[in-house]
Amino acid sequence: MESTTTDRLKHVLESIQKDLNGILGFVIFTNDGFPIISTLPVNPRSHISEQELFSAIGAGLIALSERTLRQIKMSGLNKITIESSDGNVAVEKIDDETGIMAISTTDTPLGMLRLAVEKARKSAKEILS
Repeated sequence: MESTTTDRLKHVLESIQKDLNGILGFVIFTNDGFPIISTLPVNPRSHISEQELFSAIGAGLIALSERTLRQIKMSGLNKITIESSDGNVAVEKIDDETGIMAISTTDTPLGMLRLAVEKARKSAKEILS
């Protein structure tokens, strides 16, 4: 992937993250769980980067959700939202090969988090096309 593409993606994600307090970071990943770009903080004490870990998790969430929908005779995965006492996670498919995930604090309204992910997804889809 060209560095100008990743630079544009990173700029979009950082702008959205700056506009909404409480988003800890975004990661865009392949269906195989490989990171494309991330705004997640780097933990120098970890042997695996946060972007690698969350890319794998995001891809796994999409795959499991799609498999679950097929098993209950539903289709068309739109969004995945996970609420926790420690924070929230929102995941969406960008296209058939990529997805996006955002992690936020608990005080970030879920509606705002979902709107931020939707905005990031639309921008990423345009840049990746």
